[in-house]
Amino acid sequence: MGKGYFKASIQDVEKIKHLKHNGIHNFSLGTLDAYFYLTELLAENKHVFYGDHILVLPAITGNGIKTYVYDTPTEAELVVISRLQGFGPVYSQRSLVTAKEGTFSEVAYHLPTVFDPASYPNKKKRHQKIRYPFSWFEKMKAEVVPLTESIAEEAYALHEKWVERKLADPKTYQIMFPRRRYAICIEKAVSRTHNVLDLHYVGYAIRIDGKIEAVRVVYIDSDTSSAFDLAFFGGEVPQLMDYADVVILDRLLKDHQVVTFNCGAALNKSLSAFKEGLPHQFIESYMYSKL
Repeated sequence: MGKGYFKASIQDVEKIKHLKHNGIHNFSLGTLDAYFYLTELLAENKHVFYGDHILVLPAITGNGIKTYVYDTPTEAELVVISRLQGFGPVYSQRSLVTAKEGTFSEVAYHLPTVFDPASYPNKKKRHQKIRYPFSWFEKMKAEVVPLTESIAEEAYALHEKWVERKLADPKTYQIMFPRRRYAICIEKAVSRTHNVLDLHYVGYAIRIDGKIEAVRVVYIDSDTSSAFDLAFFGGEVPQLMDYADVVILDRLLKDHQVVTFNCGAALNKSLSAFKEGLPHQFIESYMYSKL
């Protein structure tokens, strides 16, 4: 797919490519593309780019919009933002003088700190957190392989089973559960199609006894040595996800020189316990609900 496919002006696309996420998952272009169809909206010229730092994206189906404010708006821009808030939520990297403010908290790791033995209070914790996962992988003969087109169908099949399991769980908030989101992330990771935004997706699969048991897809921003978690799901092998988490973070540090890894928001207690199990920091941004 060549650049001619995109109806948005090249100047517009170039400016969007250089928007600064400042480490915030919600503002990374990989998140906006994989979760909210940024590439498709650009292709159909349905986006609005206002003042070089306000990006407005309509829902791919139905009504409603999401507004992303990347820099401090002027007073005139604040008037526009408050109007946009009447049609959908507004996300901002800085606090705005407008109604219904809430904060949005994400969990991030500084990977050199995660793998520094001095980050842990004692030998037992060091072993548990950053050594035993590799021993477990060796014991289970688990293999980390690149997520490629040749194994995509197996990855999709695993995703379908994971979705079935999540929807059968009474704790899953089904109205908000994204049934297709992780499948789209697989597509992004394995696709060789030209990407006008030059977004870099990387996917890994964990294979045990010849069978794919877990998949992870991340977006890497090489300019800032940052990566953003997009999809992480697996089968029912006990403890696999905990150990695969650490092993893949190690791969990102060594193979892609990722320094900061943002794994997104912790939306419930179980996700919080999982994401906050390693040395971490919280990345804060602001959210303004629809008026």
